[in-house]
Amino acid sequence: MSIINHLSSWIPTQLTELPFNASQTSHAATFIGGIALTSLCYGSPLTALASGLTALASYGVSQVKKVQEQQAVDKQLSEKFTHKFLDLLRRCVEHPANKKSDTNANGFTETNIHKMLGVIEILEEHHYCQGTHDPEHHASLRDAFVGLQGASENLMASLKLLEDISSVNIVFHVSSPITPACQLINDQELASLKHVPATADEMMTVKKRTFTIRQLLSQDNVKAHVEYPLGGKTLRKPEELEVYKESCRQFKDSLVDHELTALEKMEPSKIGATYVLKIPTGQHIVVSIQISQIIDVNQSGPVALYMGPSESPPIKERVEVISKYLVAHGGTDIRKMARAA
Repeated sequence: MSIINHLSSWIPTQLTELPFNASQTSHAATFIGGIALTSLCYGSPLTALASGLTALASYGVSQVKKVQEQQAVDKQLSEKFTHKFLDLLRRCVEHPANKKSDTNANGFTETNIHKMLGVIEILEEHHYCQGTHDPEHHASLRDAFVGLQGASENLMASLKLLEDISSVNIVFHVSSPITPACQLINDQELASLKHVPATADEMMTVKKRTFTIRQLLSQDNVKAHVEYPLGGKTLRKPEELEVYKESCRQFKDSLVDHELTALEKMEPSKIGATYVLKIPTGQHIVVSIQISQIIDVNQSGPVALYMGPSESPPIKERVEVISKYLVAHGGTDIRKMARAA
């Protein structure tokens, strides 16, 4: 029976090299071991070994094929949704002009509209777009990225309401509590931000996001984690913190305040937000932005926007980098949110 003992320990080891979960591995080992035992009862040990190996190879090939087929389907569905999302985003940006002002109905100037459409075109091909922000130069892509972040949040809220999105998980990895949750919806003047030298486009986006974020948080299966360094609240004015405290109370089931006490300062390259959208067919789409908050608008440096399936190489790399950084300081592991169920 030594041959059977050897197979019983060797087969599970080989199965762990295949893309099976624990339950599938256990069933496969039992099944293949049974074949080998039956062969031994009616033939030689070598016949038993050959039968076991043949069964292992056959089972492995069939399961790998199933996994590959499912991966192909997942890729097709996630790419299809990404294309749909970007197409709707383009329509939002191209919204008809407002005849009473020099902006369109969504508050975007003609110059910024051209920038945003250019970014969308790059996202469609590469799933990410990088640029720089320099307060001294008008060529900055900051306005475009901020505008697309706001438009994306608005689109998420609408698609969630229409059940085209099953769930939305957000991690704001920022220097201080997020601006939209620190501002009142009816405060059209944004008095606490009057000292900030932001452009008209960015201020308009902030005003809209105060409503959009709350609209998103009010829906089922939406959760947002606001993660910032120790002392991050000191960057906000007392009146802003009062509004933020009320926002957390109002959306206690969907807005999680998380001060990272093990982190003294958020690295500039890690500041931004990451959104993980789960669609009804089970795939995950990720939207992630690298950009400083409006209170740090004068901070120059790289800016970036990522948008695409969770398995897309640039998306996986972005999620990996942000997750490792946050987890190392007691934050959220975004990889778990973007992992297929």
